[in-house]
Amino acid sequence: MANWKDLQPRLGVVYDVRGDGRTALKASASRYGEHRDLALVNQLNPTGQNTTMPRSWFDGGNPFRIPGLPSCIPSAADPTGSACIAGDGLVQGDPLNPRPNGEIISPNTTPGFASTAPTVFLDPDWAFGWGKKSGNWEYSGSIQHELTDGVSIDVGYFRRHYFNFDVVDNRAIGPEAWDSYTISVPQDERLPGGGGYEVTLLDLNPAYIAVPDDITTHANSFGGQLRRWHGLDFNFAANFEGVLLQGGYAVGKETNDTCALQTALPEIVNAGAGSGQSVVALEFCDNSTPWISQGSVFGSYIFPYDIQVSGTFFTRQGSPRLAVMAVPTPVAAAALGRTPTETSINVNVIEPGQAYGDRHTQLDMRIGKIVNVGGAGANIGSFLEIYNVFNGNAVGRERYGLGAGYLRPVGLQAGRLFKVAFQLNF
Repeated sequence: MANWKDLQPRLGVVYDVRGDGRTALKASASRYGEHRDLALVNQLNPTGQNTTMPRSWFDGGNPFRIPGLPSCIPSAADPTGSACIAGDGLVQGDPLNPRPNGEIISPNTTPGFASTAPTVFLDPDWAFGWGKKSGNWEYSGSIQHELTDGVSIDVGYFRRHYFNFDVVDNRAIGPEAWDSYTISVPQDERLPGGGGYEVTLLDLNPAYIAVPDDITTHANSFGGQLRRWHGLDFNFAANFEGVLLQGGYAVGKETNDTCALQTALPEIVNAGAGSGQSVVALEFCDNSTPWISQGSVFGSYIFPYDIQVSGTFFTRQGSPRLAVMAVPTPVAAAALGRTPTETSINVNVIEPGQAYGDRHTQLDMRIGKIVNVGGAGANIGSFLEIYNVFNGNAVGRERYGLGAGYLRPVGLQAGRLFKVAFQLNF
């Protein structure tokens, strides 16, 4: 199926600036390959792909009464559509015909239905040889300095650049087979800018529907894809006289660009629509996240009488928000002037990476004491643990379907919790 050959070097260098071991400059460059062996096996398995053939059917055809269209879709067996009788409960049309026909209003997306014949292929130039496997390079540079005995700081810059993207090309159709149309996003103060803007979608013209001929190949052959991330880390550590303190703060941002790729291969835009996934509007092919930050601190201190207090604090950005709009088929039909080939489509109308849920901030603490009993090092420990000391209630999960229930919480940060524990060591 595939036979990739790669070198994945890990290169690093450290320089002691003053020769006293207290200040170090560090740099690294590392290459990481993606592990996807099992995914290729599943992708090429015809038995797993060809077991179902979902088709949409409307009794009587032309469900949206679009002017100029016949009562049902003409086919070779019924070029006039006279056999389509609304309400008779019979499916008029040939389900093995890949095109919409009769009362069958969606194309066949399973060309190998009930067959063990392969219907998905890999480009040999992509699947075999050196330097073809997808992966990423990570570069870093940092400086670490010991301020005093047991106290140090570390500042670093990191950058990841992804390469060798692959793409599925349906060789049976070209870019000219796709019609674009726009829909209006309703005004909603919960959306960026209050909504009221338009987004552009794609639909396959029925005249170009053919048995899919999918091949996985190089994305660079079709304009390529860009994905990169870079960020800064600030870390510190202190350990002296019963005090242990460690923590850090990190910021980073990601950039993605698939504009050239979706222009050359429009089919990638709607690739997940049939499996219930939301598609991304054409306008959002080039996007960058803002600088995303997170921080954490861990510390412990031993008080007199061997009482130990420790705690962990962290803060991190909430989950990226979506706004998934179900596009009514009549709306798509009115914009296209025909019945859409994709009769059920959901689109995310928020540019990826531009809206986030509640920031998650939490403090956990533990108070404990160990008492020696008997001999041979036996002791008893007693502990009081407090989870989520400030009882934060950030929303963790939300509903993303646009409508009355949009952003309705379906999962919250776990509430404050007390725990008493005892431990016997012997």
